[in-house]
Amino acid sequence: MPLTRGVITGPLTQPRPVVRRIVLFVPSEETLPEPTLPEPTRLAFIRHGQANSWERRVVGGPTGCTGLTDTGRRQCEVLRDRLARTGEMAGWTLLSSALPRAMETANLVMSAVDGIAPVIVDDLSEMRPGSSDGMAFGDYQATMAFDTLAEPDRPIAPGGESLVAFDRRIRATVDDLVARYAGRRLVVVSHAGFITGASRYLLEARAMYERSGLFLELGNGSVTEWHVSRSPGVGATLVRFNDTAHLANL
Repeated sequence: MPLTRGVITGPLTQPRPVVRRIVLFVPSEETLPEPTLPEPTRLAFIRHGQANSWERRVVGGPTGCTGLTDTGRRQCEVLRDRLARTGEMAGWTLLSSALPRAMETANLVMSAVDGIAPVIVDDLSEMRPGSSDGMAFGDYQATMAFDTLAEPDRPIAPGGESLVAFDRRIRATVDDLVARYAGRRLVVVSHAGFITGASRYLLEARAMYERSGLFLELGNGSVTEWHVSRSPGVGATLVRFNDTAHLANL
């Protein structure tokens, strides 16, 4: 084969192609990390101990309420001892209604919670009685009582709240607590009306001013606990309702 200087006239050897192997890793459900969800706001509602106003059968607003009976104080002391023993609410933030029976309850359990005086939140109070505050139950029934479910927008007395207004206050207060104390743990000392209304709201049940077959009852010194999530589609979890195990021997 003739050669020409500087020119290769024979067949060329083709270079081998470089093959790069690419491995695609598709994680299985087992290997995918769990999404991190924000901590729920924990609301442990405590209903106050037995009230003097109840024993005396008078409407217990800011005037009619004079704190707890001896039985009510004992209920709170037993609850405090349970919380101190279990530590189930140690370090939680303590809040209370402004009514004397709730504040006295909060002060009695305080040492087993955070040891700090409660934050007073007036909107945690029971239904506002207006001019019926301090009236004997019998006198109220004789002069002012009416079917509140038939007239839910009517105040229970001049200057008082209606069922609709009370329900709206409860819902707004729960929303405010969840937003203001997002992801924190709260012990909330309040009243049967407020706690059952809040539970209806979180259950997405009918409001307290609507007729339904759902009846919620709470004992004095009971614990009702909700975990309220801020994550879309998660909602609220009822952990316990009317927990009175500590009162079994009273």
